[in-house]
Parts: sequence; structure tokens; C-alpha cells
Amino acid sequence: MRLLNEEEIFFSTYLELIERQKKGTKYDILMTSGLLRKLLLDNLLNLANKKHKLKILFEIEDFSNFKNEIIESKKKNENFLRYRRIGPSQDKKKVNLQTFLKAPFYYVDGETLYIKELIKTYANKAGGIHVDNPNTKIEKLITNPNFHFFETPYTEVVLRDITEVTIKALVPLATTIQILGKLR
Repeated sequence: MRLLNEEEIFFSTYLELIERQKKGTKYDILMTSGLLRKLLLDNLLNLANKKHKLKILFEIEDFSNFKNEIIESKKKNENFLRYRRIGPSQDKKKVNLQTFLKAPFYYVDGETLYIKELIKTYANKAGGIHVDNPNTKIEKLITNPNFHFFETPYTEVVLRDITEVTIKALVPLATTIQILGKLR
């Protein structure tokens, strides 16, 4: 039995991400964090794109004003709540992977939460890959079960947005790999 190559692993992970997003159970949403970590943080995306060299862009809400609002709040020592959607609505912006991972989505209790931290914390602390006690203030905020957006934990809402944006961004690479590699 031969090992799967990076493109095959990428493609299977991509399909699983789509499937888990469609199912949408709490468990499936939690598992997307592990898949997102593997794709975006653990370098699988770059390894699978190595020979294709496609420009992968993530379409998100422009967060430049949000960053300015956070800076002003910190200057004034304001700890009130600020949040924004990740997925694009009116003010769209296409960004590369590194900018996407650094996009802020929440400001609470004097802390700014970023996409990379959410993926990493859900994957490494909340059960997406590992289960462990949150150690830092950020990890505790992200895994706080009382952190709700209506009836759903807010970080689950954001994780769904991140997954949706990621699936759309990876379509060109998944399609290229499927056509050239004749996968599934």
C-alpha cells in the first residue's frame, strides 16, 4: 500500500470539510477546526499547491475599520464588546492566507481575537484534534460556553464563517487537483 501524496490528502480533507460544513452538527463544526488547522496552519494547502502555484485568495469582510475601532477602544481603555462577521457582506476584500489568519473578528475584555487563534484553540483545546484545558486568557475566551450569539456559541458561528470562506477560496486548487489527478 502506498502513502497518499499531499494533493490527495488535500483533496480528501477539502471534501471532508465540505461534508462537515453541510452536516452542521456541533460535533461536525468542532471537527472542522482540525481540518482547517491541517489545511491552513499545518501547511497542507501550500504543499498541495507547490507545483500548481495558484494564487489562493480568501474573500472576507474588509476589517481595516474594525482594526481602527479596536485601536481607539484600547487607547480609551474601553473593554466593551465589538464583533464582526468574517464572510463578506457589503465591504468585500480578497486577501492571502497570512492576512486571512490575522483577521480580527472580536474584541472583548480588552482582548482582540483573530482567526488563527480560533482555529488553533478549537483544534488543540476544544476537541477538534486534542482536548486540553485552556491556559491563556484568549483560549479561555474562545472556549467559554457562555460566549453566545443568540442561541449558538459565538465562536461556532465564526468557525462556520471561516469554513465557508475557506471552502470558496480552495475551489480553484481542488478543481485543478481533481482534473489533473483524476481524483474521485
